[in-house]
Parts: sequence; structure tokens; C-alpha cells
Amino acid sequence: GYVINKGDHVLIVVQGDGGPLRDFENALQNPELDGCFIRELTKREPTTEETTLIKESAFLILDSEEAGYSYLPSMLPDLGICRSCLNELYDKGNVRYRYPLISCSHCGPRFTITRRYPYDRENTTMSDFELCSDCLEEYNDIENVKRHHAQTISCHNCGPQYVLTKGDMVFEKSDAVEISINIINNGGILCLKGVGGYQLLCDPFNKEAVERLRLIKGRYAKPFAVMFHDMEVLREYCETSPEDEKMLEFPARPILLINRKNNIQKPFADNVCSDSVYIGGFLPNSGIHALLTEEIPLIVTSANFSGDPMIIDDEKASEFVNKTGIDGILSNDRQILTAIDDSVLKPVEINGERRYIFLRRSRGYTPELVYIKQQESSGIHQLNKASEVYIKKHSSPASILSLGADMKGGFCHASGPVMIPSQFMGDMTSHSANVMFINEIKRTQELYRIKPDVIVTDRHPLYNTVKLGKTLVKENPGTKLVSIQHHHAHVGSVMAEKGWTHCIGVAFDGTGLGDDNTIWGSEFLLCNGADFKRMGHLTPVKLCGGDKASEDPYITAFSYLYERKRRGINTDEAIKALKMDPDTVKLLESSLENNINCVESSSMGRLFDVVALLTNTADKNTYEGRCAMKLEQRALSGLKHEEEEQFSIHIETNTKGEYTADPVTLISELLNFINRGISMDRICLMFHRAIVEMTVKICEKIREETKEPRVALSGGCFANRILLENCVKRLQECGFTVSINLDFPCGDQGIAPGQAYLAHLKESLK
Repeated sequence: GYVINKGDHVLIVVQGDGGPLRDFENALQNPELDGCFIRELTKREPTTEETTLIKESAFLILDSEEAGYSYLPSMLPDLGICRSCLNELYDKGNVRYRYPLISCSHCGPRFTITRRYPYDRENTTMSDFELCSDCLEEYNDIENVKRHHAQTISCHNCGPQYVLTKGDMVFEKSDAVEISINIINNGGILCLKGVGGYQLLCDPFNKEAVERLRLIKGRYAKPFAVMFHDMEVLREYCETSPEDEKMLEFPARPILLINRKNNIQKPFADNVCSDSVYIGGFLPNSGIHALLTEEIPLIVTSANFSGDPMIIDDEKASEFVNKTGIDGILSNDRQILTAIDDSVLKPVEINGERRYIFLRRSRGYTPELVYIKQQESSGIHQLNKASEVYIKKHSSPASILSLGADMKGGFCHASGPVMIPSQFMGDMTSHSANVMFINEIKRTQELYRIKPDVIVTDRHPLYNTVKLGKTLVKENPGTKLVSIQHHHAHVGSVMAEKGWTHCIGVAFDGTGLGDDNTIWGSEFLLCNGADFKRMGHLTPVKLCGGDKASEDPYITAFSYLYERKRRGINTDEAIKALKMDPDTVKLLESSLENNINCVESSSMGRLFDVVALLTNTADKNTYEGRCAMKLEQRALSGLKHEEEEQFSIHIETNTKGEYTADPVTLISELLNFINRGISMDRICLMFHRAIVEMTVKICEKIREETKEPRVALSGGCFANRILLENCVKRLQECGFTVSINLDFPCGDQGIAPGQAYLAHLKESLK
């Protein structure tokens, strides 16, 4: 028989006896190859025309056909180097011994080198390299499972080669790698062309080198990820479980946030992980990474200025190196078509099982298709007729492009029951990130041959993604523009993973424009179909300082304390304890009294910032979410104490009929605990548990009112292990069906898939 790539599917025509045919079918249903999965398998009798192509006693791979797409084709993401290629890399008798770009049919670049479908060598940037006779023989050898029709096949003689440029000197092949290692060992910084873009590498034991790297990137405090040569070395520095090690060795090769060990014999410089208890650890994803990490672990981070996307262009990389004084650039002549950074995951314990949530979804996962699952109604919630229609139909006729939010940028295409979430794009306030965002939208549409009928944006009028959405609609007459509220989209991302059409959505984050033009961030939403009703939240507090409040918790804490003072509570001592400059205090008071640069906020993220400051846990968000992360770490320390007291949670109903919990009352209790001398570790843990109990109580009140039994948890605050794990546990104990983000990040990168799903619902429910 034969196999042929039809563009959006693979056709296999096979002839034989009954037993072997059944074995063949079973093997297809249970693939054991790395990076291989079957989306859908259908069986039928071949046509006469199809059987005429069969050659007796042979199984062939026929040339691909570029047929029209009846549905979105699958494209594998870039896959980390497999164990077999690693063995060949260190086998002196192998033709690819120490070849930095070694790969096979089970590993290597895919998405970042593909110009068009179908995925054949001539459609990738590997087409620039003519195969040598040895590689060509392997490519055509049907018995060679590793490299028969492996599109990235190459070697020292015919493939892309690494060249090191160090000042005016140029070194090639093995010399380039050896001298690159010397640069790092001597305290230098190396710029490396990786699989998905240029990276910066340095010695994590060298404090001066790390500090210089921070200055170059403008990344002054955020912890760096560290790449380890193998699992044995990683275990010396990190506390891992068997599940963690399986995830680290997964073909995606993600960065995993895991606890760092104490009393390490040779610790990293203290400015590598900063004040985090975690190490962002990962393993080599390519041959060059394996070679460079042979002697010591390395800091490996994207080559860019913080906030900008990763550099992929050779000329721009050279300019970057010359401008920053980096000590050498190790590059190759294979073109990268799109920037894609490392994915970042964090382990959590859910129902006694180790699970992994995305903090950043990129290399190794993009552009995997995500399927909207079909779920029948639970039968408890009274669905409207439109939702019943959706469950039967389960497909939107419209092609949808959602543009996400401005922070942690990413877009998503949706067609029918399939979504294609993009890689992480960075901060959309960066001009270069915006350029990449627009270019990548065009590239994706060309690859998949899709043209959106509906464009979806956030509702914040100042977001660059919102402005882009309006521009795209103007440029494409007939395209419809839809806006979806920020926190509704967060919940929608969980609904998409489960195929839910109704639930209580709990969205906790730092900021998002609400439908009443205040800042939301502690939302309890009743979601039904494509609509929602706001059912609960924290009582809003007037915050001053604008965007600076998200960076400086002193501003937020002063705003909370000023609200206590406005209510007639003596707050002088608490304000004095902040030790703020008197002129700053007067300025903030004047701002709040006269409502200058102020906004009403119900943000959960800002409440975490205040508690972090008042408990002397963290005094500045030197990178996004630092205060909340430090608060989580300190609360974990509080687990060793017996819990005797807790915050009292009072749930009230406001004039709109919404359930509210007052954060100012909670802060008052916190100050009382501090004054009584209760340990700060315990107070931090008590605060987390108070938020969990508040969440459960409001969800129970909503269930009493609406009979809704499902809860979806999303938003950046749920990257907090204590909050997430305990909310799931307590809600389940109270009889709720609970779901969290596992396919998409819970932070703002998950906004675009949520928008796409809710727009999908809106279109399919017509």
C-alpha cells in the first residue's frame, strides 16, 4: 500500500490479509512514537482509482498533494531533541557525532521553519540545504524508521552549520562550539541562535556575568531560567517528583517552576533566582544546547530587551550584539520564520494528582490545535433553547480571530470546533511586539488558508489590540467586530476546555475594565451561553496613582488605609508604619480627596499587593506579580503552624443584588493580627484561606439562587498554588463540579482562546 499527505489529512491505502490488517489498524490507534498523535481515524473501502496506485509487496510514501482544506490541518510544534538523537550526538562512530543541529522524524523544528503546507522539506527553510549522498540514502530508506522522509535530516556535510563571530574573528563547526563554551566559562555572555530565536547564555555561578546580563536586557529582578545538561544534574539543584521528570523530558521541553534545594554544594549566584524559592529548570531542546551545557548548567534567556519579542533575524541579532557589547554570537544559516520562546509550566496538586498549569504557552505546544469538547448538560441547570441548539449543533459556521489583551499578548483563530492559540507574544505596548503580532496573524492565516468573518477584542478602548481589531474590520469589509469583557473571556477559556455552556465563573486578576467603567478583578459571573451576569465581587476601593499602583504597593496600601480613615477608623499608626515621605502622603491624600487620577477597583491582585506590603513580605512589584508570588511563598512557610484563628468573612448584598466582600474590613483584621504579634507566616496563610472561604461562600449563595452546579476558576491570581488547590478542594467538598485552565494559561495569554470560544458560542447560538 501507500501513504500520502493530502494537506489537511493523511490518506493510507493498505492491502493485505485480515490478521495483519487488524494489527496495522490497532497500531494506528495506539501510536508509540514521540510527538505522534491521531486526531481522528476513519476507515472505508478504497476507490478503484486509489487501489491502482498500490505496488505489490511494497509500502510507499507518495508525493504530497496540495488539496483544498476541508478543515484545519494539524501542524506539529517544534519538538525537543529525542533520546535516540542524543545518543547519536555522543557516539564517536556516528556520522552526526557532535552535530549541533541533529534531528530526526521524532524531533527537531517544525512550526518555526514551515513556509507553507503540506510539511515537506521543499516547503520549509531546510530546502536551502541540498542533501548529501549519505543523508539522501537515509531519507529514501524505508527501513530507516528515524530518518525515512524526516524533513529536517542533515549532517556535518550538508546541513546548516554553526559559526561563532567574536569581534573580528570567525570560528566554524567544532571550534565554534568549543570557543563558545570558553567565552561562557570566562564570565562572558554568548548570543546563540536557538531553534525558535536568538538567546543569551551565561554562567549562573558568576554573579558579575548575571548582573551584566540583567543590565543588557533591562530585567533587573525577575528570576532567570536555568538549563541543565541532563536530569541527573537537575536533581542536584531541584526537588522533582517522577511526574515532574516526565514533564521535563516531554518533547515540548518546557521550563518547569520547581522548588530549589537547600544546602546545595555549589549554589548559583544569588542574583539568578533572586528571592524566589523556585528554579525555572529545563533540559536541552536541541543538540547545540546539549553541547553547551556539558560542563555546567547555563542561564538561557531570550535575546531581546525586556518587553520586546525574541530576535529571529540574523542582521538584527548582530546589531543587538554590537550595541550591547555581548562577547560572541553563535549563529547558523537556517532561517527562522517566527519567534517562539520557551513554554513555562507550574505543578499543582489537584485531587491528589500532579497537574501542570501554563504560565506561558509557546514552544513545544504552539501551534497545536485545541478541540472544543462536546459536553451534554448536567441536567440540573435549566439551559435556554439556544444552548440546547449549541449542544446538538456544536459548530459555528463563522471563522473567528480573537486578539486577546495587551499584557501577555496572544491571538487565537477558531474554525468550527477547532482553535489555534498563538504563541506568547509579549507586551502589546511594545512597538516590536505589535509588529510581530500583526505579522504572525498574517502568517497563520496564510498557512491555514483562513479568513476571519468575526474579529473579537477586549472592551478596554485604550488597548492596542482593540485598536488593531477596529483597523482590521475597516480593512476587511463584511467582517464583524465583537467585544467581550475581560473577565468573561478568562472564564470562557476554561469553558472552552470543557465545552461548557454554563457555569459560575470566578475570575481573579490584577486589572480588567468592567462594564461599569470601573476596574474589575475579583469577579463571580453567572455564565450562560455567550452571556454573563455579574453576581459578586470585592467591594470596590478608590485607588489613586493610575498604572503606577500595579507596580508600587505603597500607593495601593495607602488607598486602602485612606478608605479606612474615611470610614472613621483611626488609621494614623498604620499610615505611619508605611514610612512614606510626608510630601508623598499629602499628594496621595489630595489625589483621593479630589478624585484626581483615581479609579474604583475591585482587583484581587491589588489586594494581594497590599497584604504583601503590610506583612513585610514584599514592597515592590519589580516584575509582574512579584508581591503575590512572595505572599504565596510565605504562606507556604505558614503551613508548619497549627491554624487556630481565621479571618471572618462577611458577605453582603449591594443595591444591584450582587454579593460583595469588603477588603477594607479584611485589612482591618489583618492589622489587628499584626498588632497582636501573630507570626507573619501564619497571617499570610490565614489571608489565603480567607479568600478561599470567601470564594466558596459566594459560590454557594449563587448556587442557592440559580441552581448552577459548575464553577470555572481563571485569571492570573490562580497561578497561586495555595489559592488554586484549596479553592478546588473546598468547592468540591461543597458539591460543585470544578474546572481550571490546563490547555491555556490562566493569565492574560488565555484571554484570546476565551474570547474565541464565547464568540463561537454567540455565532453558533443564532
